[in-house]
Amino acid sequence: MLEFPEQINMPLGAWVDAAMDWVMQNFIGIFDALGFVILKFMIWVEDFFLWLPWPVLVVGVGLLAWRVMGRWWMGLLMSAMIFYHRHIRSMGFGHDDTVAGGGRSSNPQRAASSSRGRMSAN
Repeated sequence: MLEFPEQINMPLGAWVDAAMDWVMQNFIGIFDALGFVILKFMIWVEDFFLWLPWPVLVVGVGLLAWRVMGRWWMGLLMSAMIFYHRHIRSMGFGHDDTVAGGGRSSNPQRAASSSRGRMSAN
C-alpha cells in the first residue's frame, strides 16, 4: 500500500541525460565563453580585494553593514568581527593552511596547483 505503483514508469533520467548531452554538444562554446568571462571577473575581484589594505576593507564592510542593516552598531559589529578574524588568522590560529591577509597558501604543493590554475585562466 505504501510502495510506488510499478505500472507508472517514466524514463525521466534518460530524457534528462539525452537533453543535457544535446545541450552540451550544441552550446559548449557559449558555456565556455560564459565561464571564461565569469572567471576573469572573479579573478579581477580577488585581485582587487588582495590589493586593498585590510583596514580599508574593515571600514568598508562596517559602512556597508551600517547602510544595509540601518543600525550603526551592526556596522561596528561587522567591522569588529572582520578585525577579530583578521587578527586571529595573522596569529596562526586559522582553520586551514592559508596565510592571513592574502589567502595565499603556505603549503607549497597547494600553492603550485593554485598558481597553475590561475596561469591557465589568464
